[in-house]
Amino acid sequence: MEAVSPNAFYDSDNRADPPRCHENTRVAVITKIMDWVTSTIDTDTHVLWLYGPAGAGKTAIARRVAELCQAQGLLASFFFRSDPKRNTMKPLAANIVYCVARSIPSTDELIKIAIEADPLIFTYSIEVQLTKLVLEHLRLLADQGYFFPGKSPRVVVIDECLDKGAQTNLIQ
Repeated sequence: MEAVSPNAFYDSDNRADPPRCHENTRVAVITKIMDWVTSTIDTDTHVLWLYGPAGAGKTAIARRVAELCQAQGLLASFFFRSDPKRNTMKPLAANIVYCVARSIPSTDELIKIAIEADPLIFTYSIEVQLTKLVLEHLRLLADQGYFFPGKSPRVVVIDECLDKGAQTNLIQ
């Protein structure tokens, strides 16, 4: 809990005037994204990148997609901007881990054991944190048959980070 940044969740109440899509705007883009999210077609496309010029509404679209995914129980989110404390990579993995534990209850105990075994885990690189606290547990559950074709995927919505070095690290 100490490593998590609660203000970075899409639905945090600590955001001044969060950007939102006005009703009936950006419908085609949001529909296309949600079709990708809920597609049962087996695909190797695991990342969808929303891009456009400043002011085009990317954050508003990301927030709306996060709302729709949350309503379906599919969501982990992290919004970097608008708060200097969260415009860093440091709490990203902790926030994702927290959301994974909440949305996939079978991972909760596995994550707790991993954190207790290595209390400094949140000081490691983002790659190590996500591998040790998320990916290894998801692979274990997948190997045990927890996930099956047709079951909706989990979604991680990440809004842009202003730190260019952190952006590169995150993409890698």
